[in-house]
Formats: sequence, C-alpha cells, structure tokens
Amino acid sequence: SNQFSFQPLSPLTPNTNAALFNASVNTQWMTSNNNNHNHNHSQHGNNGSRTPTTPHTPLTPLSARSTGSVGGGGSHIRTNSLSGKPMQFGKHSCVCVDNKRLLLFGGTEGENTVVTNNLYTYDLETKEWTQIEFEPDAVQPSARTNHQAALVIGPNGRREMYIVGGGIGQQMTPTDEIWALDIEEYTWRLVPFNLKPGQKTCPFTPRLGFTLHEVNNKLILYGGGYWYQNGTEKKWKEYYRELFVFDVKTSVWTNIDMTDCIDHVPRSGTFPVSCRVGAQLFVVGGGIVWDVSSEINVLDLVTFKWRKLSSEQAYAADSSACIALKDYSDQSGVPKTKILLFGGYRYKPLSEYKVFAVRWKDFMTERGLDSLTKLDPVPSSS
Repeated sequence: SNQFSFQPLSPLTPNTNAALFNASVNTQWMTSNNNNHNHNHSQHGNNGSRTPTTPHTPLTPLSARSTGSVGGGGSHIRTNSLSGKPMQFGKHSCVCVDNKRLLLFGGTEGENTVVTNNLYTYDLETKEWTQIEFEPDAVQPSARTNHQAALVIGPNGRREMYIVGGGIGQQMTPTDEIWALDIEEYTWRLVPFNLKPGQKTCPFTPRLGFTLHEVNNKLILYGGGYWYQNGTEKKWKEYYRELFVFDVKTSVWTNIDMTDCIDHVPRSGTFPVSCRVGAQLFVVGGGIVWDVSSEINVLDLVTFKWRKLSSEQAYAADSSACIALKDYSDQSGVPKTKILLFGGYRYKPLSEYKVFAVRWKDFMTERGLDSLTKLDPVPSSS
C-alpha cells in the first residue's frame, strides 16, 4: 500500500530476522526548482579529469613523527588522549566505524566559533576521545564546516572516509572538494574528479549544507547552497534542489534529471536531514532561503523518482538530527523501522523530537536495488 497513516506506535519487539534492504509501504508519526548556477570554481585538465578548487595552502608532502597510533596509524601522526574531557562540536561531520568508534572531522569547537580541520576518534567501549594530530605541513583538508562524510571502499580496496564539500574557513567559502581518509593508516588524499564521455564540465559545484548517503559504494547527495559571508554581510546566494550521484570507483559525478517528478522534489535546499530505509531515502525539513520546510519527501533509490508525503504533524526545522532504528516489529509481526528526529533550528534552537515509523517488506530482489550500480540508463541533465 502507498497510503500513509499517522497513528500511535505499538510496543516494540526485537525482529532480528528483518532484512536490511526494504521498501517502505506505510508510515506513522509519533510526537514527544532545479536552480541554475554558474559558479563552477574548478579547473578541468586536457585528460578529462579535474582537481577540485583549493582556495587555501597547496598540498605538501607528509613529515614523519612517530608518537603514537590509533587503529593502525603511522609515523606521520601523533595522538592526544582527551579522557574525561567533555567535547563540544558544531557543524562537523561524523561516521561510525564497525559500531566501535566514531570519526569526527572539522566544524567548530567549544563556545568559540573558530573553524577547524581537527580529527577525533571516540571509542564506544572505553568512552574516550582521542585527537589525531598531523604535522602542520601534512597533506590534509583545510578547516571547514557544514560538510558531509561517508564510509566507502576506495579505488585501492581500502576503507576510507570521504569528506564532501562544505564551507572553508571563517568565511565559509563553499567548496566542491572531496577528501579521502584511510581509516586505518590515517592518511589523507584529495580525490580527483573525472568526466563522463560528452561532459565538458563537471556538473557538481561548490556547496554546503546538503544531505549525503552511501549506497552500494556510491554517494547520493541532495540539496545544499552557496553561502556568502563578508564581515556582517551574510546571505544565501543560491540554494539547490539538485540530486547527484558520485561513483567512488570512477570518480564521476552524475546530475539526476528530476523533471518528471519536480512537484515531489523537496522544496528545501539547505540543511535538510535524511535517513535511508532500504531502497528509500526519506528527506525531512530543511531551509528555504530564510524559512524552513515541514515536508517529508521520499526518493526511490532504484528508480530515482521522488514522492511527497503529507502530514499534519510534520517536523519543520533545519539542521536536525536524524537517526534510523532498524529491525523491530509491532505486535502483528509486520517489520518496521523507526526514524527519530531531534532538535535543529526553527527561528531558534529546538529541543523537541518526533518519531517517524515506516512499515516495509523485503522488496530488494523484486525491485533490484543493485540497479543503483548501473547509472548509465538513469536520465542525466549533465
């Protein structure tokens, strides 16, 4: 059924046999325009590849200093234990590795608003923070905020954390860069972009404040905007209702054509939150210039078509937290997934929450989620 109802949630019972890849068929809440742009700041080489814009210090070789390691590491880093020290972060990125440790990069720290390129790990067993420190002249990203991160398998077969886009420095200058961190050796590299046959320029442009997910080793990116900040003048120059796929293996960006479902594309462009439930990507809220959206939109990751859900109890905010709690069922035994939304900003910081429940059944084989690995048939505007 494609009908969506909003009813109280039933008590939860474990469902350890629930499949990971599913399609949503019902939902419940519980309370507690493609924009054109021409600011492509990157350079393309004669070989069809491109190096993202780097409006900061050029890359220099790593220096060696053997002072410690975390999860592998090497002689180019040192570690600084921060046991017992409460950490305060904002506008950063964070990924979870094997349900054992968190990797947190960039953003701002503490009560000051200085933008950093610091890298931290948090051990989920010992509850201890560790800072990974690099030599000043080491190859590493510059300080940035409002970027996104995802774990992927890099072209060399090793697991990497990809850092995408964001705003560089105190002025939050938008960038289109992708940086890759080897999560065992703690080495950084700047990821080059390649062009597909027929592409003259890369369709992806500098932005911050978007949503990002990894699916089948591809990055699914929606939204973002171009922020301008100079002294007391701060404004969004543009915000984007755009959907991109980045193929980690080929380093190619694809801009997905959404013309035939534009009425169902999220109206928000900046700071929406999202959560994947099987073959569906739920996008909630977000900013519309200086306003916020209360929409719930669902992207089918097989067909790349959007549909808009209606709700009288929607969550109107941007910059919220969005978490999926998988593998549980109601008393009828129907598998469900809970999506928890908390906090964010709606003219002021929020401390409220809502829970979004999604009924589903296993459609992976029938609907072919693996088709995501074959992007060529997908209509592309660039």
